[in-house]
Amino acid sequence: SVISKLKSDFDKHKKLHHLDDIDWMCYLGIKQQVPERYLYRMDRLGMANSIEIRSPFLDYNLVNYALSIPSSYKIKNGIPKYILKKSLEGTLDQETLYRKKMGFCVPLREWAGEVMIEYVKQNLPKFCRETGVFSEPGLRRLVTEIENGNESMTNQLYTVYFLMAWYERWMY
Repeated sequence: SVISKLKSDFDKHKKLHHLDDIDWMCYLGIKQQVPERYLYRMDRLGMANSIEIRSPFLDYNLVNYALSIPSSYKIKNGIPKYILKKSLEGTLDQETLYRKKMGFCVPLREWAGEVMIEYVKQNLPKFCRETGVFSEPGLRRLVTEIENGNESMTNQLYTVYFLMAWYERWMY
């Protein structure tokens, strides 16, 4: 497998440079996850919008330098990216620099809430009948919850909406 090959390559370097598990995770990330997941998506999104996207933290020299830093500076006192954060203390405020990691959340309800709700309501009977998998009353309760202001159900509605649209496009 790809991971086994990467582990074998890493182990050759490990003997020479006293590398540990944190180094392995960094190596695996830069060899597998960054190009396969993040760069691929970034490139596709950029091309789709005619934007040239740059990744300054992926400069060859910077990556090599970052990989050479001892693990004790990469994670220190439970703080990931410790040396990077310390280097930016004079530039960014403490609250921003040391805040908890946050995902990028799309405001689905604001952007497409009514469209999703109407689409699901209109197509619900046929979808449930055709698939034979979903409970129409259960999905109606989901729509009612959202219409009554329960924002926590928005991701579930989006999943149903997306599945219904996919099913209509590819299965009907």
